[in-house]
Amino acid sequence: MRGRVPAAVVIFASAMIPLLIWVGGGALSLVTLRRGALEGALAGGASTLLLMVVVSALVGTPQPALQPILQLWLPVFLIALWLRYSVSLAQALEIAAGLAAMAVVIFHLLHPDTTGYWREVFEQARALLAGQSLPDSTTWQNVVAVLAPQMTRLWAANLLGLAVVSLLLGRWWQAMLYNPGGFRAEFRALRLQRWFAWAVLALLVVAATVGQGLVYDVAFVLSSVFVLQVFAVLHSISARWRWGKLWLMLAYLFLPLAIQLTAVVGIIDVFLDVRRRSTGPPG
Repeated sequence: MRGRVPAAVVIFASAMIPLLIWVGGGALSLVTLRRGALEGALAGGASTLLLMVVVSALVGTPQPALQPILQLWLPVFLIALWLRYSVSLAQALEIAAGLAAMAVVIFHLLHPDTTGYWREVFEQARALLAGQSLPDSTTWQNVVAVLAPQMTRLWAANLLGLAVVSLLLGRWWQAMLYNPGGFRAEFRALRLQRWFAWAVLALLVVAATVGQGLVYDVAFVLSSVFVLQVFAVLHSISARWRWGKLWLMLAYLFLPLAIQLTAVVGIIDVFLDVRRRSTGPPG
């Protein structure tokens, strides 16, 4: 918030540390949310230029720098911009899910045999890790056979998760600086729109009928955003009933392990509105 240079440096520096790339996404989200499209574009553009120069110097080509730009910074910029002007967290999350679904469609168009593509990736990884402690060939092939058909949707869901975490981090920072307590209330009230829930529910039914493939991958990615609705419900009820933080920590640890079931619960809540039906403790 002190200027374009600090913002660009934070975004760039986070990209150089893969495990912290979401911090840079949060910084880009904050700048865009608070100062608008021009300042967000300038911060993202400057950090992109820095990253391309450094990557070119290190590996001889700027191509690897395109990955964080296209897969995280651009989506975060777009959904933060949408949130700034719509002031609707639910709509911003639906846009994020839609962008992830578009990524799935593009991936299928570029790689019609997605399973075969991921098999090659796994084999390349095995070759690179030659000499390391790896499972025997039979076990490795069994693992690849299970994971390869799922990797496209898992890859897209991971991108969606990074973008959403970045957006929420930026929104939280914005609330801390300019509207203390605002993010807490906004997140607890999160409720995705009914038309979106109906559309995803219909896709899930079709996906269950046709099995693995493009529709299944798109349905998985779109439905995964409803996990956030479940967390919003838990936060709201936890505050109302004064549950300890341990329950929320356990939910964050275990619910993502059953992401599809949790997503279905989130879709159901769109229609049942558990928060409205839930009352606080007696007295």
